Amino acid sequence: MARPHLRWLSDESVVVSYTRLTQKLVNGDPVTARCCETRIWQKLSGNWKQVHMHLS
Repeated sequence: MARPHLRWLSDESVVVSYTRLTQKLVNGDPVTARCCETRIWQKLSGNWKQVHMHLS
C-alpha cells in the first residue's frame, strides 16, 4: 500500500483511498504492479463494515 488517504464523511463513515502495490517474479525478476483502490466503510450496529470497493 502506498499513499493512503482517509476522508471522513461523518463519525460513522469514511472513504479510504490508496495505491495498491503487488509484486511477482517474472523469469526470476521482480515486477511491481500498481492500481488505485477506494473503499468506503460505514459503522453499522456498532461495527465497521466495508460497503463499497472500487479498483481501477
